[in-house]
Amino acid sequence: IATAYFNKIAKEKGLNAHAIFRGINVDSALGPAIQAGLLKDSFAITGWKPNPLAVQDTDNAYQVVTLNCSLPAGNRPDKPGIRWDDIPIGEGYAPARDHIKKRVTALVEALLKETVQ
Repeated sequence: IATAYFNKIAKEKGLNAHAIFRGINVDSALGPAIQAGLLKDSFAITGWKPNPLAVQDTDNAYQVVTLNCSLPAGNRPDKPGIRWDDIPIGEGYAPARDHIKKRVTALVEALLKETVQ
């Protein structure tokens, strides 16, 4: 959800950045509720599949955002990260999406300010 909305909002706002999603304990596919929600929100999710986080993912990232989890040891200890530990995942797709969307919008705005300075 965060990746889909980050990439959409960043493109709309003209931010030259692209997000990828990785997981710590990944499933073989996106959950059915997330798939249905993203499709309903008009995202083309064909081929989207959870991938495990690798050290090179964090090494190559400008910034890492975690949602309700911590990075494993050895991932990005010397670079700034953002933790969003209050995502209401257990409340269903719509409340989680709305919360994530607010966070992502604020992140894009902050990154835009960094590029202007």
